[in-house]
Amino acid sequence: MVTKHFSTGLPAVDAQAGGITPGVSLLLIVSDHLGAEAVFSPAVRHARTEAIPMVYLAADASLDHALSGAKVARWAPPSPPKSPDALLGSLKRFLGGVRTGSLILTDDLTSWAALLKSEKRLGELLEILDRSAERKD
Repeated sequence: MVTKHFSTGLPAVDAQAGGITPGVSLLLIVSDHLGAEAVFSPAVRHARTEAIPMVYLAADASLDHALSGAKVARWAPPSPPKSPDALLGSLKRFLGGVRTGSLILTDDLTSWAALLKSEKRLGELLEILDRSAERKD
């Protein structure tokens, strides 16, 4: 049986990975805002073209401008901020309602570190993202 591969919207990633197959999730962590824009812009264009649902987890909203005009489900920390554990719980509940096959975008981990206040909670954030990517509808 032939498996169809789809573009990630990022030609360099497609060249390395050969595209992705249905049900596969891809998590990219980009370390700086300039690099993030270089990754997010083509990925967002591709998601728009292919009608892929997009989700933005906005630790500090630094990438809002890269998503302007896009239909995006958005999570942001409340103001004033809650406790780090409450933020993780809120994020987990939000991601529970996200469709499989969505493009999930988020800010740099340093932005999350300021909110979550410990490496342990950063690890929990990555576990939440990983479980969300694995979830099947």
